[in-house]
Amino acid sequence: MVRPIGILYEHPEWFSPLFAELDRRDLPYERIAAHEHRFDPSARSSPYSLVVNRVSPSSYLRGHTSAIFHAQQYLAHLEAIGVPLVNGSRAHAFETSKARQLTLLAALDLPHPRSQVVNHVSQIEAAAGELSFPIIVKPNVGGSGALMRRLATPAELSHALVNGELAGALGLDHTAIVQEYHPPRDGSIVRVEALDGRFLYAIRIYSDPTEGFNLCPADICQVPNLPRRRNRRRRRRVPRERARRRALLLRRERALQLRHGRADAAGLRPIRALRGLPRTPRRPRRSLPSRRRLVTSPSRRRGRRAYRRNVSASSAPPR
Repeated sequence: MVRPIGILYEHPEWFSPLFAELDRRDLPYERIAAHEHRFDPSARSSPYSLVVNRVSPSSYLRGHTSAIFHAQQYLAHLEAIGVPLVNGSRAHAFETSKARQLTLLAALDLPHPRSQVVNHVSQIEAAAGELSFPIIVKPNVGGSGALMRRLATPAELSHALVNGELAGALGLDHTAIVQEYHPPRDGSIVRVEALDGRFLYAIRIYSDPTEGFNLCPADICQVPNLPRRRNRRRRRRVPRERARRRALLLRRERALQLRHGRADAAGLRPIRALRGLPRTPRRPRRSLPSRRRLVTSPSRRRGRRAYRRNVSASSAPPR
């Protein structure tokens, strides 16, 4: 019996397309709700052939705080008994700690904003003194841009501290990141996703910092529900003979493109773009130079009149 794939998740909507695709392919899988789950740590086997971890650090925004910490323990248990994982405990640890991400960036010698890690509100002002303004204060365990605060000047920082406005920035683990704020170039950032150490895709995200710091494509890249157009023209069925002529025309245009070097890297251009191409010359039944050789070679001294008479005689149909 084939063991199913386990999908460890907590968001109620993000993975509906994934579940629909697995259903379409008729692949066995099981949904594992990370915020309502239990496991036996003494078990030496798992009912799953593969477990895909998709628990987000923003789970606490949906009342699923327990999913973040429970997933870490469950993933460590699965690794101990040899269950294949996508986004295992190490990846989950980086996902749920901006401090670890900054340490990794420094180890890889990748440029990143200068930062300080603090675990008490009293340390924020001292940490900001070692940085350049504007700065941003954000929780170590965060997601969807929640609880982030941008401060333009030291005076604004002092006012926020006096009024107790930055207490929430410490987050779930009572740790915060004080970081230099770099405005996005051209009002956008580029988010890069990788899978198994390989580049998967990149997406440019435009956002307004005055409306928050949510850079999650699943939340901000929404397509509005457009009203359906009425009185749409129905596709007419193309007769078989007309379809055959179209296919013949397409093959002819393809040959023209290859002959004149006008085929682009992506393939063939539309037929409308080929109107400027010269027509394919028809092959003559018999070329004039061959006639000339046959007629004039024996006696070139006969002159133009004899040449014309011989040409007309040779091209006349037989009686």
